[in-house]
Amino acid sequence: MSKLMMKKHAANCPVCGEGNLHDRQVFEPFEYKGQCKELLCHFAECDTCGVEQAGPEHTLANKRVALAWHKQVDDLLSGAQIRLQRETWSITQAQAAAIFGGGPVAFCKYEKDDVAQSEAMDRLLRVAAAVPEAFDWLAARSGLSERRTRTSFMPSPRFKSYIPHASASVRWREQENSHELRLGQGAAANDHAYMADVALLGA
Repeated sequence: MSKLMMKKHAANCPVCGEGNLHDRQVFEPFEYKGQCKELLCHFAECDTCGVEQAGPEHTLANKRVALAWHKQVDDLLSGAQIRLQRETWSITQAQAAAIFGGGPVAFCKYEKDDVAQSEAMDRLLRVAAAVPEAFDWLAARSGLSERRTRTSFMPSPRFKSYIPHASASVRWREQENSHELRLGQGAAANDHAYMADVALLGA
């Protein structure tokens, strides 16, 4: 255990009633799903009796540190990554909740690492970042202006590294654009080829 910081806490010690509490931060080893890591832990220590205790603010900070690591192990987007992409879309936390679901304060909790998003929510966010049309569709269903969401969309380079199979989505959109061109020519043979390709994509 390595001590990093000690600073005076405003409260007096509730045990001895004489000493002052000092905030401390130390690294402690933790294990999660077979992986071990030293995490920064927060607590307070009395300078008279030496008792160590964790107040509500320490407990909350420790929970966020642990949950952020759990997200990393579980291959989920971190709170910072979710906030970065939401800001890239130029939407508020309330608008993000309206678009993607999860509840009115869901994104506030996701971004602070108070709550881990589900795997389904995580995948939905990645798809919306990789495929602008998917974000536009979700935004339109939530009542937001499609024009605003489309013009404000700009995939973040830092976020792209967390988006799997983005190239497959691009290839699908290229195929879709090619199909629209063939249909616009009005050729029956091309129409038949388009329907055959759609059937293969849906298989």
